[in-house]
Amino acid sequence: FSPIGSSTTTTTETVTTEPKSEGEEPKLKPKKRVAPAIMAALALFLVAGIAGASYYVSTQLSQRTAVAPTAPESEPFAAGCDTGVRDTPTSNSITFSRAGTVRYFTRNTAGAITLTGPKTVTLNPINGNPVQQSQTFDVAAGETYTIKVRLSNESRDAAGWIPNKSTNICGPTKSSACGADADISALRNLAAANSDITGITAGGAAANIQCWGDAVLGDSTQDYDYNDFSIIFGYAAAARQNWCSSASINKTTVRPGESVTLSSTANTQVNSFWYAAYNRENLYPAGDPKPICVGNDPILPECSQLDQNGNPRCACPTGGHHLILFDPNKTTMRPSGSVTTTYEALNLFDVRAGAQIKTIQWNAYFSIGSGPWSFPEAACVTYMSLAAQVTPRTCRQTCSASQPCAAGLSCTGGVCRNSSCTTTDNTSCVCPTPPRTCRQTCSASQPCAAGLTCIADEGICRNSTCPSTDNTSCVCPPPPTPKTCRQTCSVTDPGNDCAAGLSCVGGICRNSSCTTTDNTSCVCPTPVAPACTQVQVAVLRSGAWTKIPNTEISASVKVGDTIRLYGRGNAVSTRMRFKAVKPDGLSAFTPEWKDGVLETSSGTVEKNYYVELPIGAAGSYSFEAQVL
Repeated sequence: FSPIGSSTTTTTETVTTEPKSEGEEPKLKPKKRVAPAIMAALALFLVAGIAGASYYVSTQLSQRTAVAPTAPESEPFAAGCDTGVRDTPTSNSITFSRAGTVRYFTRNTAGAITLTGPKTVTLNPINGNPVQQSQTFDVAAGETYTIKVRLSNESRDAAGWIPNKSTNICGPTKSSACGADADISALRNLAAANSDITGITAGGAAANIQCWGDAVLGDSTQDYDYNDFSIIFGYAAAARQNWCSSASINKTTVRPGESVTLSSTANTQVNSFWYAAYNRENLYPAGDPKPICVGNDPILPECSQLDQNGNPRCACPTGGHHLILFDPNKTTMRPSGSVTTTYEALNLFDVRAGAQIKTIQWNAYFSIGSGPWSFPEAACVTYMSLAAQVTPRTCRQTCSASQPCAAGLSCTGGVCRNSSCTTTDNTSCVCPTPPRTCRQTCSASQPCAAGLTCIADEGICRNSTCPSTDNTSCVCPPPPTPKTCRQTCSVTDPGNDCAAGLSCVGGICRNSSCTTTDNTSCVCPTPVAPACTQVQVAVLRSGAWTKIPNTEISASVKVGDTIRLYGRGNAVSTRMRFKAVKPDGLSAFTPEWKDGVLETSSGTVEKNYYVELPIGAAGSYSFEAQVL
């Protein structure tokens, strides 16, 4: 099986940890010895380096002692940094989420760092800004340690730490009154370039970067700025591992329209699963397949360099990028992963082979985070081939599983047919157009079925004997029964029309020639003419108008009195007027009509009206009333 490509091979996302040498075999090889001359030179370099480091450390320690009164960690806290605005130190209990070797990097840290847990780790940092300390220690996954720091110029342990305020800043987060910010970009860049500064927590929060504050001594050096010194912990770069347990593929031949799933299992917990493709028809001289390169990526500079086997130090020396698939879940730690792809996604042109891909060898690899990929191993190699593209069979041609019919046809009885047509249609597989049914669109070339008419202005098949509003079965419903007197009706719904002679008035069938109070048979009653039924005289007695008989009028009325004339009309009367006549002409008297006033206590069957008349002269009077 094939070696993995070099570190410059690319995938659909940036991969920086792909195994390095393209000529690498998936088996262990003996390591070469370093030439004695080189080892001697290296030894001299290390001696010189140690001496230099010793000189640097002693210089820094002496300088720290000399400048302690004005160093950042010795400045008194600013006025206004009261208890309410001081940051609370984070838990000193830190957890290492995964196993590995831990490095640490410091800024302005001289003294002792002690980690107490499953074992006790004592670190003695060299002072400076920044410093990659040479000491390392190993941890197991999930181990928790309590950390404390005692600076060499202080009599108590440091007050504690808080996370970095922002990416490259240490300092108080609650109030600037507690101190200034400190730039830790140089320290953070150094740590990030030489370790993995993730995977260490305190109380569930990241604890790789720690901004520390001085010891609380109760003197002028006491502050709460958390900018005095900084510590960053990171995992040392891991070596490649033999993590393969097994790999599998669910199809060895993939046809057009099909999908295929690659699966692999590691012998440990990992979070990244990779599947690199190699062309079994494009081999190295030793017989191993070369990487499959796809796309039009430019040729990388390292492709001009050769490895110890004379192969380019890149996977795709003619351009393109190495075809590598991966499980999209790169977060969850687990032993198994998989990825599914399709025939169409793999049916590509291999620019390194100069031909279409036909057969593929998949090498499965594993990694954790941004760490290196595992070694290639025989147990994690699978194979597959892509079936050749087949020209679809057309109408009435023979067909089978390997010779499928064209779109719209189905293989029926070994022959491609249009399954929506009858089996007797054996020519073009274009089904004859059936007559259009009720409510379907129609035209001269698409006629309606028997009994239906294609309505020209609509282009819809209808029953021409039904109203155009019938849009369901084209079976005409029976005509609605007209509504009779006093039934509900609607002027907008033809099915709620009133019978002949009636009108829909206010949602009720009525005889419009009758009054609205007629609510029974809608037969209008015979109209009644207004009529006057009685005229009487009333005089004022004891403050009340009293009607008197005609025989008492002469004795009861004298000149200067005012009388009331009362008249009674029938129910249809709307107005009554009165007139007094003095026939003997004893005095000037001009008879005139006066409109009567409707008495408020009148009923609905008869109505009483009255008018007041003064008697200005003696004599005979006659009174007349008219109902209008």
